[in-house]
Amino acid sequence: MGAVTGKVTGKVNMGFLARVSVKSKLALVIGCPLVMVLLLGGLELKRLSDIAVEGELAKGVVELSRALDEVAHHHAVERGLSAGYLGSGGSKGLSALNTQREKADKAENGLKRLVAEHKSLIDDIGIDLSPLNRLL
Repeated sequence: MGAVTGKVTGKVNMGFLARVSVKSKLALVIGCPLVMVLLLGGLELKRLSDIAVEGELAKGVVELSRALDEVAHHHAVERGLSAGYLGSGGSKGLSALNTQREKADKAENGLKRLVAEHKSLIDDIGIDLSPLNRLL
């Protein structure tokens, strides 16, 4: 193995920087951080955009859940009033039952409207509405 010869001076070869103009050095000093800021800013905007999309999806799911709950509630009340009406032999509760049927129909129509409004959301999430469609 041969010995390494030569003198170590501890000096850095500044030949490249000496040949670069001040304008180019300034552009390099400003440009590199600027590119990093723009890159990181773009990534942050993408992240915030993804959060906004997820928020809209969550909002749509909550609206659909509330509408489903309202339909279930009004149909349960209607079922109870129907049982009372039938239990009375048809002598009591007909007007309350008819009023409740109107409320149930209104809730059902509201759910249908929301399903139509959120069709793309439902498709994106992959919800199978065939059981619901059979009931409505």
